[in-house]
Amino acid sequence: FFHLHVIIDLNSIQIVEYLDLLNSLSEKYKTLKKSFIVITSKINEELYDFELALVPTFKEALDLIQLEEIERDLDII
Repeated sequence: FFHLHVIIDLNSIQIVEYLDLLNSLSEKYKTLKKSFIVITSKINEELYDFELALVPTFKEALDLIQLEEIERDLDII
């Protein structure tokens, strides 16, 4: 799945338990110029140390993918 953008809905679980895995996947996708986005409404201070793309809704995840695509096209990220 590394050739696709990924959106994972983790609203129903505590993502703190999976931060290391999610962070490593996010870094891998960035190197491949793809988006890795986590949907969660449980954003807290523990998550600020990680470079994860966290959004509260699916619509915002789609918007973020579009934004990141524009940034990649402009060589901003």
